[in-house]
Amino acid sequence: MMKRPTEEVYGSNAAEASTEVQSIFAQIDLLDVIKAENFDFVAELEKLTKEHIEAEADLADVKVKVPDWTKLGGNWMMDD
Repeated sequence: MMKRPTEEVYGSNAAEASTEVQSIFAQIDLLDVIKAENFDFVAELEKLTKEHIEAEADLADVKVKVPDWTKLGGNWMMDD
């Protein structure tokens, strides 16, 4: 005998259930696109990991100078 779906899965009313169903359909459509294009998850992960490492290296090169507000006439910036 099958159990009835809980509110946690499908929501407590028809609108929430409809939203959940639409979300599931969108996920299925995305999976169909991924399968049709022979998407290579491993290659994509390696590419994104490489890009992330490069971005981290670029970020390490960024130097931010703190302005001297008194020289710039912004003494009010230093008031506490």
